[in-house]
Amino acid sequence: MSKIFQALTVNAWTGKTYWQKQQDTVDDAEKHASRYTRNLADIFIYDVSYEGSITLIKTILHKGVA
Repeated sequence: MSKIFQALTVNAWTGKTYWQKQQDTVDDAEKHASRYTRNLADIFIYDVSYEGSITLIKTILHKGVA
């Protein structure tokens, strides 16, 4: 079974969450989330390969606005 990764973005201002499209690699999930997230957001990348289980792989926190 191949790995499946999915990014969860959390809007820095509103806290609204959005699950991005599933990807085959962590890098692809990160690139996809960065490309399609228009607002300042934190990005959490999860391994969702196994039914009923998700594992946090990577956290990317938004850069503060000065």
